[in-house]
Amino acid sequence: MHDLEHIVGGREIGVIVVRAVIVDPALHSLGGHHFTATERLRGILSALDVEVECWASTDASDEVISELHARPIFSHWIYGRNFESHGEFDTFVASTVSELRRTLRWKFLQPDLFILPSCDQVLALALAKALRFRLGGPPRIVIWLLFAPHPEKLIDDPSLEPLFEEYRVAFKALRDVCKNDKLISVFCETERMASAYRRVIDLPIMVAPGPGVTEPGQVHPLPLKTKMTVTIACLGHATPAKGYGLLPAAVKSVLAHREDVQFKIHAGINKADRFPDFSSLQQMASLGSRVTVVGEPLSSDDYNEWLDYSNFILLPYDAKVYGTRGSGVFTDAAIRGIPTIVTKGCAFAQAAIEDGAAVPIDVHNSDGIARAINLAIEHQAIITKKAGLFAVKQRSRLSAGAIIREALAKF
Repeated sequence: MHDLEHIVGGREIGVIVVRAVIVDPALHSLGGHHFTATERLRGILSALDVEVECWASTDASDEVISELHARPIFSHWIYGRNFESHGEFDTFVASTVSELRRTLRWKFLQPDLFILPSCDQVLALALAKALRFRLGGPPRIVIWLLFAPHPEKLIDDPSLEPLFEEYRVAFKALRDVCKNDKLISVFCETERMASAYRRVIDLPIMVAPGPGVTEPGQVHPLPLKTKMTVTIACLGHATPAKGYGLLPAAVKSVLAHREDVQFKIHAGINKADRFPDFSSLQQMASLGSRVTVVGEPLSSDDYNEWLDYSNFILLPYDAKVYGTRGSGVFTDAAIRGIPTIVTKGCAFAQAAIEDGAAVPIDVHNSDGIARAINLAIEHQAIITKKAGLFAVKQRSRLSAGAIIREALAKF
């Protein structure tokens, strides 16, 4: 347990035991951001001897519950809204408040630190309401805002103003219940997203990567790549905005013109997806032995192995969605010094493109992806060198570990 001694006039008067809880209603399946963020945070807290719990979705798999010791309590999550009415917002908040209160009611010792690695307006307001009648002083709260108010739209879309109003209400309530803005720490992964939220929540927002598999300063040396074949990997959850539908034609084109390349395609699809599409995976699986396709979640060990043995990470994301958002896969690759191939206009990759550590996909279609892949292979040596230099910058950024240690230091 994280013991903090209180000293008055040189006399020890007691020991405080800090109790933390990681809260993510969307945590339900192995792999992906929600799992890896919670896994990373749990590891950071455990290494600091902090008592930690994880509160997850009621749909959490047995693997999630077992590996993270997660408690399934939430019936709604960030991807469940259809955004058709304000009444839906109220319904989601009411349900989440009830679930939080029920969980807190049965806890003799209340959490001192709440960590929300994928917070949205519903969770922020629900937590404020659940803490309204808390006994004792207010807790510290650490929040990452990773998405626009609508997770499938750009943050500067004019149609989002009613949803920004939900954030205003939510964070005003959170500030009121904490009574001290210094108890709330808020982070975004990109400056564009941070700027947009600063105007509505009236709190300082810092830019920092969300908790991921790879932590700055804790990078494992990359194994030597002695094979002549260039390995290009695409990893992640197969949402429509990540461009998986464009890959079959792009991969087929590259394979037809090059003998020195192989592809490893991971595309997680699960029951949370509204419109699961397996056709792209099936098409790529039929392209021959130089294409490996995996549709199941990757464990953290498997994910690390895919990264370590890849020459390039392919991120053919739709810039209409990722023009303001971050990418955990990009962060993990960049910290390790692995060059990326990424759509021009994605905010998270702009600095890497400018430094020559990433190859831009200038046109977001299959031909544009194929051209970028070919360009990356032709200039592999210089791009890889620049990616190594870019990694030094990435490792100096504010990390999840530093953020948690700073939060604990203030108890």
